Amino acid sequence: MLKIHNPEDSARTDVLEAHNAAMQHCTAAGITTNQPVCSSSGQQILLTKVKGRKQLHAARLLSYVPGRLMGSAPQVRRSFGVRPW
Repeated sequence: MLKIHNPEDSARTDVLEAHNAAMQHCTAAGITTNQPVCSSSGQQILLTKVKGRKQLHAARLLSYVPGRLMGSAPQVRRSFGVRPW
């Protein structure tokens, strides 16, 4: 899954690094979650320009984990007051 972050989030790569560390910690504890994929230069987060934009955007590639999105679970939808489909 390719994630290209908005400029505000891109300015806080320390937060993105914490997200990556949390995913790796979960995996080490036996919890299935996405994992950051390193670039060919070994980086987990790259700063890149997006066509037509002045700011740099952080980009991360994460492994795909098949399953349902948490927001599609009826229990979660009810807890946020969203009617079932």
